Amino acid sequence: MAKNYFLFRRLHSLSGIIPVGVFCIVHLFTNFQIMIQQIPFVKDLFNEADIFQHEVDFIHSLPALLFIEIGLWSAIGFHALLGIAYTMQWKNNTAHYQYTNNKRYALQRITGIIALIFIFVHVATLRWRWNLGFLNTPFYAHGPDGTPLVTASTAYALQASWFMSFFYLIGALSVVYHWSNGLWTAAITWGVTITPAAQKRWNMVCTAMGVALAIFTVGAVIGANTYQIKPHEEQAIQAMIAGADHYSEHAMPMHGEDCPMLKDGQVPADCCPMDKAPATEEVEAAATQPAH
Repeated sequence: MAKNYFLFRRLHSLSGIIPVGVFCIVHLFTNFQIMIQQIPFVKDLFNEADIFQHEVDFIHSLPALLFIEIGLWSAIGFHALLGIAYTMQWKNNTAHYQYTNNKRYALQRITGIIALIFIFVHVATLRWRWNLGFLNTPFYAHGPDGTPLVTASTAYALQASWFMSFFYLIGALSVVYHWSNGLWTAAITWGVTITPAAQKRWNMVCTAMGVALAIFTVGAVIGANTYQIKPHEEQAIQAMIAGADHYSEHAMPMHGEDCPMLKDGQVPADCCPMDKAPATEEVEAAATQPAH
């Protein structure tokens, strides 16, 4: 690595700025809709439509989503591996050199570690649906009969305990700081901001973007905690959890129709493919379970 340090350093910054950074902006702004859609005048403007659900369905319906995910995960993996290597070489000297840039360098390494742990837990529980105990956050786009569940399942996960909201706040804000500060240092790495004046101006831009993303993050957590989960949404979530081992849901119903997943065991292959539908009695029993 020492031989190609110059190249790796620039590839490291580039991998964090473009694919990962752009995804974070879109992802955090999309999550922010869970709060925006609850504002009275926005509800009236969109006729109380579930904006968050619509945005997630649109993302899931992208024809190149698989390739986007492969590219994104490749960039994250590359950035994380190099980041870990750089962190292992880092020596914390902020106690002796208490300069602002030195502290920012230290925070960049610390938030990078927190962000990596957060992203792994976030994806493992939400995308892969691993049950990590108190960190479990089951997420479903739709219920057994096609009920929209993006907003409800997000609220269900974050309302499970105060720790879950705290974990998401710290994790997501670490991602925001790591990207915003990394964007500032990347300009120096690439020789874009050479003079102190240019660095100061670019710092103001990066700070503004960081503040905006932090607002999106806090707003999403507040929105998830203030959303009132409807009884039929809670029942659908419980049914999905009960049948989690029997199917894999489609991102959204096909042709605008309700997805008949778990309904009489008849499931069209182009809607919600699954290995085996649980018995009707199992679904009904799960739907009648008391709320958490």
